[in-house]
Amino acid sequence: MVDLKRYTVLPTSAFPAAQNTLYNDLRAVDTVDWKIAPSDGELAAEKIITSSDYDHYNHVNNTKYADFCMDAFSVDELKGKYLSNIRISYVKQCKYGEKLCFYRCLKDGFWFIEGRVGEEVRVRFKLQFSEK
Repeated sequence: MVDLKRYTVLPTSAFPAAQNTLYNDLRAVDTVDWKIAPSDGELAAEKIITSSDYDHYNHVNNTKYADFCMDAFSVDELKGKYLSNIRISYVKQCKYGEKLCFYRCLKDGFWFIEGRVGEEVRVRFKLQFSEK
């Protein structure tokens, strides 16, 4: 919270104690399943990292990885489907000029895609498509 007159951060003492006791300590989900299993799939796509993939911190922008992952599917494979579930695990940044290879496999209705530079994992995806 910011004091809009002085543009400074407000201390916690600026808030009544009653407001600070309403913290919800219940979990939103019963199981925490945020790690994505490795993929032993087939090579589905390759991408050379270019300057247009970079953000102002000289990293590949996180939204670009989602775009890259969709290149692991052909137009025909995506016809009549929409992406209904996606989870991305960023392992290590990609750098300019590196070749990011995407391996994919289908398990239990989910596509698992792993982006690697050489043998080093950089990003993992878990996707699910639904019919339109």
